[in-house]
Amino acid sequence: MGTAMKSVNEKSHTEMYAGLALFFSMYYVLGANPEILSQIGIPASSALLGTFLAIIVGNLCGAFATNTGLMIAPAIGISAFVNNFVQHSDNKLDWRHAMLACALAGVLVFLTSIFTDWRERIVDDLPESVTKGAKAGIGALLIKEAFDIFEQAQKHGLEPRVGGIFVTLGVVFLVLFFLLRSKIEDSANNEPPIARFFMRLEFLLVVILMSSYLNFFQPSYIAALPDNTKLSFLWKDPIVFTDWHLHFVELILIFLFAATVWFIVISDIPGTPNEILPEDQKAVDGRKAVRRGYINDGVFAFLSPLIGTTPTIYYAENQILKSFGVYSRRVSLWATALFFVVFAIDLVGQLSPGWKIPVYKFLSPIAVLPIVIFIGLYIISVSFLQSPHGEGAAPPVSRSPQYYFPSAISVILTSRIGLEYALPLSVLSFWLVKSKDDQYGPSFMLISIGSAVSLVVFGCLFAGG
Repeated sequence: MGTAMKSVNEKSHTEMYAGLALFFSMYYVLGANPEILSQIGIPASSALLGTFLAIIVGNLCGAFATNTGLMIAPAIGISAFVNNFVQHSDNKLDWRHAMLACALAGVLVFLTSIFTDWRERIVDDLPESVTKGAKAGIGALLIKEAFDIFEQAQKHGLEPRVGGIFVTLGVVFLVLFFLLRSKIEDSANNEPPIARFFMRLEFLLVVILMSSYLNFFQPSYIAALPDNTKLSFLWKDPIVFTDWHLHFVELILIFLFAATVWFIVISDIPGTPNEILPEDQKAVDGRKAVRRGYINDGVFAFLSPLIGTTPTIYYAENQILKSFGVYSRRVSLWATALFFVVFAIDLVGQLSPGWKIPVYKFLSPIAVLPIVIFIGLYIISVSFLQSPHGEGAAPPVSRSPQYYFPSAISVILTSRIGLEYALPLSVLSFWLVKSKDDQYGPSFMLISIGSAVSLVVFGCLFAGG
């Protein structure tokens, strides 16, 4: 009885640690998403409220619908795509056209998730080299976003040289701590409780140390941060109802844009349920947790643009659940609860100035930068390094240099032009180097045709204005 109780408690603690890790690894979205969308005219306060609601409500529903700990959130990559497309549309589109397109894409994602199994099949049908490249490309994109946040912080008074040293030390600490924890857990399961406690809280320790450093040694940066973040509902902003038009050209562009966003979401790979969950975790109450998860994601992919943010996707940060080895809904509930705490603090500070708590001065996005960089490195490493475990496991497969060509395209170009272009390019490049030993699913031809069409259409649009 005592052993069983100890096992239950240990699992509960691991779920809490995994929830903390997910929260801190995704926290940057609260600063990055409104910043990106505000550049095309969306009120930052509305984008922040929409981001909060999509994360909190979406993951509460998802946790109980799927009984898993996988997290969804508005897609930073799609936000950058929206920003880029609107700014290069020669004033034919504004952010309201883009949000309408995203809402239409959300409807398509929802219908696809209900009536088809395309999202599962796409992950299964893609060749292994393309799948690995897509995951690693997201890791590279996270690292680039981290550097973008660091660059923004310099504009608010962050001393770059010393700040960069501390961010680097934080990443090195996480890497060493992670390797040490993995080594101890692989060699023995009876490590002292105090060691287990600290081994599971490496993310929290980095945040505490970075926040302390910023508050004590970078006062000019901290002083430049807002006392609290404003929140507002998009539909109460007069900017929504100012004059705008929908002519034939705008409609065509909106439909093309919606189709591309739909393709981006359904072909997203790194953090999806059928990529992360082990086989014995996919069946819930006689139904597939994967299908329920995709339907929930489809619902909020549609609702999110209506409240000022981009469609939700399963974040690549879900890969860290494999490290903790827990997938239950308590993980998501822990992470969602922490997002709700930050939301409540922001809301109370806005409604009652006397209770204003400067959240960003204590939990600045810079404080979680080492974690974002580490997660990016982690996703890249787990995408390519396969270590067979257990008796009878297959030995590592030797690969030819050509095998990594599609992967290299995704990794190099995703951080520069986004997954929406890099993934189609890597899919098409596969045909140049594939061999008779390459394995891919029966729908891969359709995926390739879709990739080619999307590249040709948007290439012509951007080239011809």
